[in-house]
Amino acid sequence: MPSWYPVGQPIAGEHQIAQLDRIMVDDVPKYLCAFNQLNRSEKPDITGLHFYVQDKKFRSVLANPEKHLKRFLPFSSLVTPDLTIMSGMPRWMRIQRTHLSRAVGAFYQTRQFKVIPSIRWIDLADLDFVCDGISTNSVFAVGALGNFQDLALRATFEEGLFEVIEILQPAGIMIYGAIRAEVVAKLSLKTTVFQFETAMSARAREIKKTSLEEFELFSYHLD
Repeated sequence: MPSWYPVGQPIAGEHQIAQLDRIMVDDVPKYLCAFNQLNRSEKPDITGLHFYVQDKKFRSVLANPEKHLKRFLPFSSLVTPDLTIMSGMPRWMRIQRTHLSRAVGAFYQTRQFKVIPSIRWIDLADLDFVCDGISTNSVFAVGALGNFQDLALRATFEEGLFEVIEILQPAGIMIYGAIRAEVVAKLSLKTTVFQFETAMSARAREIKKTSLEEFELFSYHLD
């Protein structure tokens, strides 16, 4: 275990993954901000930190989460690090990465953060451990990034979402990134869905909005 791991933290499952507190729907932040772009957040008190970025960017958090504590304190909540799990990666490594993600979450939970577990799987067989340590009737998060380019991965991701919901019976699910509207509609019949745009999508939307406004203004002057 890392030296910073909170001794005495409750654990769950065969692989002794850290048990996190239940997160209620009222605990869901209004906004999400990448942990390495804190200066972009104007309202940290209603903003949660996320780690849906390249693994190499948050290595220092995995190595020493306390080092970042002071910078993170103004924020309302934190989504556990989303460590990459790839096709072909051995099962023990997928378990190890899930274990480390929850361990970081446990550390920040002991520092009074609302910690939202992020779940990732590459195979439906992973669901037997990725759900360990997450309370039923709680809220969890998923990153819908990099799944749409590969139809097989997308199918596994979408099917897994519904299986996780059956296992955890969540109060809500936070989705960071793009996901098919029909999938969201089906999920909404089973739980409360919170969708968050990626920073790139938000910028693209703002550019499109500005372009349309400029076009409308240009057309007005032509009239």
